[in-house]
Amino acid sequence: MFGGRNDEMSRRRSRIHARVPQPNENVTMTAGNRILTESVFKDTGLDEFLEGLKRSQGNSVASETIALVANSVEMTGLSINRLDRILADEHVRKEYGLDRSAPRSIRRTVERLGRNSDAIVRFLGDVMKQRYGVGMDTVFMDWTSMYFEAPENALVRLGFSR
Repeated sequence: MFGGRNDEMSRRRSRIHARVPQPNENVTMTAGNRILTESVFKDTGLDEFLEGLKRSQGNSVASETIALVANSVEMTGLSINRLDRILADEHVRKEYGLDRSAPRSIRRTVERLGRNSDAIVRFLGDVMKQRYGVGMDTVFMDWTSMYFEAPENALVRLGFSR
């Protein structure tokens, strides 16, 4: 049987979905990536480790790094130029606990991470071994992901990970 209520519902849905939203000033961000990244940093102790790299003034190195990681998970190929535009918005900065200098200081943070990359990888390798029982000896880092060879377990699976 055709017609009746189902045809009316179909027409109503078509009208609802046919409207294109008008551009506005709303700001959106994926809170889940921020929460997940903060959780992993806290669980591994990476947040405290990165705070040891903090300069005498300015934003938290951990907070800026969390912003970098959370947004690169969401936007593959995220560039520093794009992140500094994202951090130009006061609402986004507030979510990460950053001040208005964040769009400028994010570049210095990336340089600081690069200068300390060996120590960061060594720290994370120790955490993976001691806390999670991951058996690995060598880590190759390309700044978009980490590659290591280790036997699979509950935490380690074959494949790429960001």
